[in-house]
Amino acid sequence: MTSIPSILDPHPGDAEALAASAALRELYGSPTQGEHRWRGGRLVSTYAVGDSVNVAFADGHRRCVIVEVLDEESNTYHVVHHVTGGGREHYAVEGDAIAPF
Repeated sequence: MTSIPSILDPHPGDAEALAASAALRELYGSPTQGEHRWRGGRLVSTYAVGDSVNVAFADGHRRCVIVEVLDEESNTYHVVHHVTGGGREHYAVEGDAIAPF
């Protein structure tokens, strides 16, 4: 009896695809993976201290790190953004401002 190839079997080009994916994650960051919970009757993403997140500001998006959960019920976080050339900027942001990428 012969075995039927599966899409889960290794294929030519898999190593290159994985390397390309790793390079994109290194350059652009990985998608923000919050944990989904019900808050105030709606499903929201919640995050933990140390999570690297992409936050939407009026002048664009910035990559930030969550350093404190300010209010779990209102889904508000203290985040820090590292400034080019040194220093950090601190913000209080709501979970809705955190973008999926």
